Amino acid sequence: MRPSLRLHSPPPLKLAIVGGGPSGFYAASRILQAFPNQPSSAKVSVHIYDRLPTPHGLVRYGVAPDHPDVKNVEHKFDQTLKDPRIQFFGNVNITSSSSSPQASNATQEIQASAHFPSALNLSLSSLTPYYNRILFSYGASSSRPLKIPGSYPGQLSNYHSALDFVNWYNGHPCSHDPKILRHLTGGRSETNDIDLLKGDKRHLTVIGAGNVALDVARIVLRSSTPFLEPSGGGESTTSSQSPGLLALSESDIPEPVLAQLCKSKFEKVDIFARRGLTELAFTNKELREMLTLAGTGFSPLPASQLEQAYLRVEEMSKRFEKEVSEGRRDANELGPGSKGDTRVRKRLLGLLEKASKEMRSQQGGNSKIWGLKPFRSPIELQADSQGNEDTVASKGSSDPPPVRRVEWSLTAYKQEGPANISSEVVSTGESEVTETDMVISSVGYRSEPLDSIGAQPSLSTNPIDAEDRPTKFGSNPEGSALELEKLPFDSKRWIVPNREGRVLDAEGNIIPRVYVSGWLSTGPLGVIASTMMNSYKVADNIISDHLSGESSREGKKEDDHSSFLGELQTPPREVETSSQRIVGKEDWEVLNAYELEMGKKLGKLREKILSVDEMLRVIS
Repeated sequence: MRPSLRLHSPPPLKLAIVGGGPSGFYAASRILQAFPNQPSSAKVSVHIYDRLPTPHGLVRYGVAPDHPDVKNVEHKFDQTLKDPRIQFFGNVNITSSSSSPQASNATQEIQASAHFPSALNLSLSSLTPYYNRILFSYGASSSRPLKIPGSYPGQLSNYHSALDFVNWYNGHPCSHDPKILRHLTGGRSETNDIDLLKGDKRHLTVIGAGNVALDVARIVLRSSTPFLEPSGGGESTTSSQSPGLLALSESDIPEPVLAQLCKSKFEKVDIFARRGLTELAFTNKELREMLTLAGTGFSPLPASQLEQAYLRVEEMSKRFEKEVSEGRRDANELGPGSKGDTRVRKRLLGLLEKASKEMRSQQGGNSKIWGLKPFRSPIELQADSQGNEDTVASKGSSDPPPVRRVEWSLTAYKQEGPANISSEVVSTGESEVTETDMVISSVGYRSEPLDSIGAQPSLSTNPIDAEDRPTKFGSNPEGSALELEKLPFDSKRWIVPNREGRVLDAEGNIIPRVYVSGWLSTGPLGVIASTMMNSYKVADNIISDHLSGESSREGKKEDDHSSFLGELQTPPREVETSSQRIVGKEDWEVLNAYELEMGKKLGKLREKILSVDEMLRVIS
């Protein structure tokens, strides 16, 4: 239930949101809807900051291009931006404050960070004095490492994280922008190392069994053409006849990416999972889509594996019912063994069972195939020791040799039977080796701390001293400007510690008026709808705290005061005076229209601009 507005005038709310992805936009729309844009209503101003010139975050750069229905939420976000009370500041990278005493009283417009050299870097100590509440929603922008031999940077080529691969096929500047790539590679390269065409790549190994793993497998299988002979250059990037390619050629996938995909020759994709079939993390919807890919078959699962999975689901259900009858569980819970969970798991197993039976009775007809390989945990990625042509060639260059094999530890449940139905698995002591041409690790995303980047004072001729900064938005502490120099971070769970979205300090106390939402608060869980619900709850807490005059659940109530209207729309001085190009919502409208028009000329949804400098050139 949304918090209701008080009858008397509450203080103005000036909210900064760090991260322009779905979580930030959902929270912003919820807050704006709670305060009608009327003279008698509370005064509200929302400023969204993003380190890229473009908003929408995961929706633009994470959702698979052949899922345009999911991307439609971008229209809702753009409608939110039309509200005069919200502003977007793109190409602004928010960092923790510099520990340098010389920089503390000077401008925090600092030299470009390692990853976003074209962005204005703005410290928290420079940002927060202009706001009386702040929400961090910058998501999860790095991948969980495998930490096995062969997976470390520079050891083997043709090994990639799913995040890198998704960034590549979605046109993220981190995978295409020469300046960013030069910094990411320590100056070694201005191009990414994803190459589907070098060598005769036929087999792809995907480690992990979530929705992203299926996205990767589906994009590759949808576009690859193992049945076509290699051809010369010069042809249209969308001229191949791969079944299902149309869904990509009309999407927002960048043309240079499509050019590689439609010439790739992958004919088999195997998806490996550390645990069993009952722990598969992808949704039934994603599985159905994989099982209906044109020209693509499914490698049948052993009947014994499916039977074991069904038995485990039944045992989990019985255990749940027993605990409910004993009063130890709530019958309405949605956890493992609940009615809803059991129904979903059985449907998934039914889909796999049906597909396995159909493939056993089918006589060929598919040029491509994919399969699931449960109970396998990777031990090592290996190069080819047999003197393969690609490996020999790499010995004469600085390029690492390509991955050729993966060694797996075979796993099993720690204890079988009704006495213990934990999903934990252990090694059986046995191992196996499989051959492959490319490996993509899809074992999860994780958030990163908002660490200081070693700020140096800018060459700006207009330094901003502390006394020039705003101190409060009214006559009481609730209207006071924030003071925050570093965002707490849990390096074990890879999230910002919080209680219902209220950020906690190292002692577990709520930091007044500082909030976190989305994957940064929960870890990479659920889908876009899950993020929406989380963001709405956090937004409701922001509204409730603001209207009640409480800065935290344990905080004391603030005294009423007359509404203060000054400078609600004003961003930090560093933003207004920056020599770097700050991208506003009107600029985004120009860039968005340009991409849509370029896409229209190519007969597709949009054609994304791949570098920050080119984006800035278009809007300028």
